[in-house]
Amino acid sequence: MSKRDDLPGFLELMKRHGVNYNANMGYVAAGWFPILDRLIPKLQAMGWDGQVAQIKEKLARLRFYIGKGSEPLYAAITEAETESGRTCEECGAPGRSDSWAAKENSGWIRTLCGQHGEEQRKRNANP
Repeated sequence: MSKRDDLPGFLELMKRHGVNYNANMGYVAAGWFPILDRLIPKLQAMGWDGQVAQIKEKLARLRFYIGKGSEPLYAAITEAETESGRTCEECGAPGRSDSWAAKENSGWIRTLCGQHGEEQRKRNANP
């Protein structure tokens, strides 16, 4: 399953929380949906206006960019981004950040569980 397969579920998650969002603003894989499911209502309860600039993966972590916000909002976002660094982006299981490459110092850094990491390592070894 590719990340692109997760796009409909991601857009549904945004809609369910009343966030006006489109795929051109980026999206993440399904393993991080539970993090967003907790983060968005938390931000809304803190008075967030619901405006999102971008949601994406960068350097093996969730990135959740908003426009204006308070220190508590940014702290909640940082907490979620930190959690993503320990959560498999594919399935939500505990994970770790690695290049998952067949050779050292090559490959895209991703946060994956052991199973998805080994699958990625095999794909990287046989492109």
